[in-house]
Amino acid sequence: MPVSKRFSYFAVLLLFLAFSFLSVATGSELSTNLYPLPMTELKAVISDWLLASGFEVMSSAPQRGQVDINAIKGQDVWQLSLIAHSPLATKVMAQKTENGNQDQLLWNHIIQYVRGLSSDAQQENRRTKIPSSVLSRVESVVCIKTTEGEKTIQFSGFAISGQGAIICTAHDLNDHSRVTVALNDGREVEGRVVKLDALRDLAIVLVEAHLKAFVDLRNGHNHLDENERLFSVGCPMNVFGVIQSGTLSGAPRRLDGLPLWQVNMVMHPGSSGSPVFDAAGNLVAIIKGRYRGTDSLGLLIPFETLLAFAKEN
Repeated sequence: MPVSKRFSYFAVLLLFLAFSFLSVATGSELSTNLYPLPMTELKAVISDWLLASGFEVMSSAPQRGQVDINAIKGQDVWQLSLIAHSPLATKVMAQKTENGNQDQLLWNHIIQYVRGLSSDAQQENRRTKIPSSVLSRVESVVCIKTTEGEKTIQFSGFAISGQGAIICTAHDLNDHSRVTVALNDGREVEGRVVKLDALRDLAIVLVEAHLKAFVDLRNGHNHLDENERLFSVGCPMNVFGVIQSGTLSGAPRRLDGLPLWQVNMVMHPGSSGSPVFDAAGNLVAIIKGRYRGTDSLGLLIPFETLLAFAKEN
């Protein structure tokens, strides 16, 4: 065996043994995060950051749809598993020795990278003529978090008045849910569910804050044409102001007796509750969710359903 290959083999073996020993000797912490990036791209982002931070890095692919990254720097040892959540999203399970103190720096780096892509995408949207009336809706969108047991659930919503009323989907909430609402200006405020309709999958959350930007429900309509271009403005995976364009794919379907539009549009986890606008910036729907196993086929709750819910006492 050539010297270079023997050295590479023993380096990998030592890295693996070092991680195994240190994990047993010092204990480890496990964290899980989900990011709106393809697995290959996220692997490059994480590996580049680890290398730049002085780690020795080894990666492997134990099975299809998974990449493992082992990294060591002195007593600081990490093992990360990247698992394809969908073609456009990746779950990261990270285990590190207790003395490791750089995990938040890595997560912040990934978030900044994603936000940079979002900013680049918005600039590209401007070049591809995303209507200014749609771009102006970004500040009305909020990120909502709630907990279910030990699980944190994140989805989107949007303000419908300056007095703190926010509308969102209801499938992750109940009448007693308390939520955390992150506003586009950086504030985080507590909110409470004041109205909920499980059948229509809609809820109103109230926060004690003045909301500078909101969507006026008087400026909406439900008269859409097949293949009409639509735009969602949401907060998937805690990334503000992500704009996706798509087209209506047919007449409304009925589910549990209620009409739902079907749309061809990319939807990341956390997109539920995003407002959907036409090219003139009129509110036409709210994202209910996506079909299982797809990223670009979803269902929208029509404006008329949303308006009737909002008007009811």
